[in-house]
Amino acid sequence: GMVDSLAQLGSSSGSRAGRGGGGSAAIGGAAPGGSAGSRAEAPAAEPSRVDAMAALRRVQDPVRRCMGERREVARVEVTVRGTDGRITAVNVRAPFAGTPAEACITRAVRTATMPRSRRETYRFQHAFRPAPIAGTGSSGATGNAVRSRRARQRPALDQEMVDEAEAR
Repeated sequence: GMVDSLAQLGSSSGSRAGRGGGGSAAIGGAAPGGSAGSRAEAPAAEPSRVDAMAALRRVQDPVRRCMGERREVARVEVTVRGTDGRITAVNVRAPFAGTPAEACITRAVRTATMPRSRRETYRFQHAFRPAPIAGTGSSGATGNAVRSRRARQRPALDQEMVDEAEAR
């Protein structure tokens, strides 16, 4: 009925607006009465790709530690139990399949909690890119954070490098 059509409108926008913006606290059920709130908010039939990607991005750092120095992309397919968002299986694809990193990546990925769904199970594929190499012109937020931290630690050295580059 009406509840179902609302749930399909998008797992984040439609359902959160009705709660007066207190949405972020209730997501994990940590807010007072969180369990009642999450029952009333029926999961979408199709989990949102954006929410699924965000859930897996939260385990990106441990996955990158598993990848070590390798520069390839780690592709995984996860099987998710729709009722609670638990990852029940992780399939690590080549080039990490069959390597010592595979078990490590599997363990790291399984710690993620995926979006719930009315489907009993669903699959989702995701690619974990290697961390940007320090000093390459990567525009990634992590690269910038590392560079700005370094700049604060050694402002003189960085300024010398800039002066040298301009002199050329």
